[in-house]
Amino acid sequence: MPGVAAGRAFWAAVRALFYRGGSGRIGWMALLTILVSPALAHEDLADHIAGGALRCTFVIECYETEACAEADWQADILMAGRGMSGARLVMPDQTVRAGATRREDGSATVAGEGDGGIYLLTLAQNGSARMALHLTEGPQMVNYMGFCEALE
Repeated sequence: MPGVAAGRAFWAAVRALFYRGGSGRIGWMALLTILVSPALAHEDLADHIAGGALRCTFVIECYETEACAEADWQADILMAGRGMSGARLVMPDQTVRAGATRREDGSATVAGEGDGGIYLLTLAQNGSARMALHLTEGPQMVNYMGFCEALE
């Protein structure tokens, strides 16, 4: 899957170029690069958004008002068919029942409530992904940036 390899190479370059000395600070060029990352050629995920399984890998984490930092975190999205209801968001510590919405452009959102919070994942048709966790303890907010690919 050449598109997936290109996406992985892109995020590796972002980590290598914009994280200096482990400070976790991300520069304005990195943010600009992340914003245009949907232009990268990932495989077309439209069919998997509607009725398949996706693995999302998040490479940047932003906790509350702290500087963003490198991350290595994954979540799977298991879709329950074309109706988009009954999706599951499978994370390392829990599985969340979720609903999904797919737009005409092939992008999608997956949202659910689990132990201690609300989970919202936004996915572009090309695989670029953002995930927001709003946790009731604290309360706390964590945002992730990364990409998703089809699970075979």
